[in-house]
Amino acid sequence: MVTMKAYVDHIHDELQAELDRRVEEIRSNIAISREEMTKRLDGMNEFRLALSDREKYFLTREVMDQIVLSLRQQSDQQDARLREVERWQMREAGSAQGQAQHQGQQQAMSSTRIGLYAVLASVAVVIVNVAIALTFHQP
Repeated sequence: MVTMKAYVDHIHDELQAELDRRVEEIRSNIAISREEMTKRLDGMNEFRLALSDREKYFLTREVMDQIVLSLRQQSDQQDARLREVERWQMREAGSAQGQAQHQGQQQAMSSTRIGLYAVLASVAVVIVNVAIALTFHQP
């Protein structure tokens, strides 16, 4: 026969063991959750740093517009210089022979102008490629 005290002590011990097991399980779950949260926060911080690093290399629209404007102005200046040279050549070319020579020079000037446009276009392509490369550069 079991005394009442022994029975109550037995039940108390079982309940205490169950409570201890549950508390340990909760602590374990908290530790696991804390590790997972730390990993998530580390990932978010890394992502945030990557975004801020990437923004350092962005080429803003304003800067690109300034580059394009500068290239256009340089092109316009070259066109003005070429027209001035053509006018000077036309004044110099008074005779039929001079006019024939002038036409050949005009063709050469046209070729030069096309060459200048090709160089300007190449510079613009290089600038755009650099901008793209800097935009998508991941350090």
